[in-house]
Amino acid sequence: MGVVLAISGCAVTFLMLHHPSHFDNGPLTAIVHGGMIVAILLAQIGVLYFAIQLGIRQPMVLAIAVLYSLGSIFNVAAGLINGFIVPEWLTHIGTESHVDSETSELIRDFAWSINQNCARLGILVQAAAMLLTVLPLLRFVRNRTTVALVVVSLMAGLFCPAALWMHQGRLNVHTAMLIYTFEAAWLLMVGIWLMRPNTTPSISKIT
Repeated sequence: MGVVLAISGCAVTFLMLHHPSHFDNGPLTAIVHGGMIVAILLAQIGVLYFAIQLGIRQPMVLAIAVLYSLGSIFNVAAGLINGFIVPEWLTHIGTESHVDSETSELIRDFAWSINQNCARLGILVQAAAMLLTVLPLLRFVRNRTTVALVVVSLMAGLFCPAALWMHQGRLNVHTAMLIYTFEAAWLLMVGIWLMRPNTTPSISKIT
């Protein structure tokens, strides 16, 4: 499962490098957003497994799992809007002569607003999940991998909302690239942590 998380983290970064900078109904849009949705779902499975290893019966760990899952739902919604719903709509109105440009622009702005709010909510709740990860790990800081995961969790959990605040909540491709790179680094680090040699008692047994 650690390998799955590491791959999903790298996939998110790679796909963000090819993310379109505007609404488009070309094939690249569907490929990039479809790939990101798959990566999000794989990461979700990996994070739930991570939560089980931490001891999901603990309220704090359960909160991590719930928050990260909510973030995944928001991120998938954002990907569906930009990657599939809007491109399909653009293709449809291209054949409808009765749709005037003003109405078209209003609908496009509305879809963009939904996308931005979904993406922002996804970033914020997953940043909270990453920050909360530090607490259940503190009692088990016995090796460098766990220390590194604590540090990365703090960095990613603080940087993501800070980047949103610095850009006044606006998520262009460059801002999203920075934020999702930090999130990908966290996923990669969680994956490495899960692949570590099991030289200590399983955390999942401690509830």
